[in-house]
Amino acid sequence: MAATSGAPLEMQRERGRFRPRFFCAWPVHVAIVNDLLFVSLFEAIVALPAHLIWGLKGTGEVARRTSRSWFDHIKAFYVGSMRYAVTLRYLVVLVAFGALAGSLWYMTTKMEFVLFPSE
Repeated sequence: MAATSGAPLEMQRERGRFRPRFFCAWPVHVAIVNDLLFVSLFEAIVALPAHLIWGLKGTGEVARRTSRSWFDHIKAFYVGSMRYAVTLRYLVVLVAFGALAGSLWYMTTKMEFVLFPSE
């Protein structure tokens, strides 16, 4: 691509040659994907093992029981709520379809959708 001259921005736009560079040789979406891949790699190699190491400290039943006691409360609540939802499964399905129907109604009557705006 040819380099743009020192002409003002308006003249460059009129000629159709205005291309912002964002201080890199790659397109912006390539740079963003590249950055996200490196952050994900850092998370998988450094941060995830650092979060998991606390569960491996100590041996025996006492260490296992004390390190997981916070999760047992969450698990007990989840199991209880799932048992309750399964006993009332028809009501749960009815409420879910009602929420779907309500959101579709709201979308079609109250929200404006413009696929290609004029400006």
